[in-house]
Amino acid sequence: MEIINFILTIIYTYFIGYCITNSILSFFKTKIDLFSFFGLCGIIGFGASAIELFIFSLLKIPWNQNLIVIPWLLIIVYLFIKKQYKFKINRIKIVDLLALFFFLFIAIILIGWTLTNPIWAWDGWAIWNFKAHVFYFRGFIPLDFLKSSGANFDHPEYPLLLPLSQTWIYLFLAKIQTGFSQIIYVVYYFSMMLISFSFFKKITKNYMLPLVLTILLALTPNMIAQSQVNYADILVGISFLLGLIYLIKWVKFKLKIDLYFMSILLGLGAFTKQEGGLIYILFILFILLDILFGNRKKLSSNIKTVVFPISLGVIPWMIWVIYCKIHGLDTSILTSNINLHFLSTNTDRFHVIFSAIYHQITDNFSSAGFIWPLFAFVAILALYFRLETKRYYFLILVTVFCYIMIYYITPSELFKWYLAASLDRLMLQITPAAIFISSYTLLMLWNSKNKSR
Repeated sequence: MEIINFILTIIYTYFIGYCITNSILSFFKTKIDLFSFFGLCGIIGFGASAIELFIFSLLKIPWNQNLIVIPWLLIIVYLFIKKQYKFKINRIKIVDLLALFFFLFIAIILIGWTLTNPIWAWDGWAIWNFKAHVFYFRGFIPLDFLKSSGANFDHPEYPLLLPLSQTWIYLFLAKIQTGFSQIIYVVYYFSMMLISFSFFKKITKNYMLPLVLTILLALTPNMIAQSQVNYADILVGISFLLGLIYLIKWVKFKLKIDLYFMSILLGLGAFTKQEGGLIYILFILFILLDILFGNRKKLSSNIKTVVFPISLGVIPWMIWVIYCKIHGLDTSILTSNINLHFLSTNTDRFHVIFSAIYHQITDNFSSAGFIWPLFAFVAILALYFRLETKRYYFLILVTVFCYIMIYYITPSELFKWYLAASLDRLMLQITPAAIFISSYTLLMLWNSKNKSR
């Protein structure tokens, strides 16, 4: 019975994603391919379920199953009234179905692996899963727990998408089952494979290349391993990657719907961990710069076009930031060193940081380190051949620089410990995007080579 409840929970979560994704598609009267549709439904479904529990808790509405389903039933009724309940997808080929089942097969293997391996990393338990346990037993987000001295190790200021998504699973199982709560990682992986494959497939006539590139992206050893330790960083990394895909699509085709999906995906990353908020801000700056250096005659109208979509996804994160400020949950002390004297007298830290990055790459070369020399080599190719991807390399490198500066301004008593404890996780947040943009660049070179023949 437990496994049936678990399956029904996943189906219902995808149903939530379907309601939101189909509403957006119907509003823009846009078709979508099968891969992107299922990919979006999974991530948006889990994100929306977490945000719903967050809103319910703020409004002091009980986390009752009957109450939780009401908003989504209203949306589906609306879609039926408007006769927009059928999602419009592009024509499906047999080979598309074979690829879909192949990705599903990988996802099933990952499900088996996560269910049979308990969470072993301390931070994965203490920072994320323990909160989910407390939320489930209390039936809301208890402020007294977040403000208690015993919860300081728990980083009470961290955004809540991951623990609330796991609480969502517990609510529908009517019990705590840690293994089942790990399904969010599998759903994110599945969505990453589907949406990446869909993107690659659109830019080449060779069907095998997108499949190979997607498999290489999904089966990077360190990324798979991180799905079992219950860290939020891989979720931030996948949100970064998928946001990047929709950013590229918006830059190429200027379809407003891509901007909405980008905003939603990046917003979920921001509601997962603080670095996701930083990534979101960098994307906004990228878009504004793209408009600024684009058509000057349409500058005002272009800015008005993007303001609402790029602001939409950040709302849950901003509400959480305000909530933390009001209730004194902001325990971050990093900003204490943002002053000219500190920045100008601690330049020796750069040597320590770059040395740690070098060792992180070389010591883990077989599992993830090999990505970065490849990333650098392909970046040089993008510059040499003046490919459009060079601007996205710049976006990723600016993100890396921001992460370096986070370490640079860390207080002295925490600097070396924080660097050693978190560098691998912050690099993991950038890894999916780095692999993707390198693959995309190589695919563009392949296409240009074939066209020249």
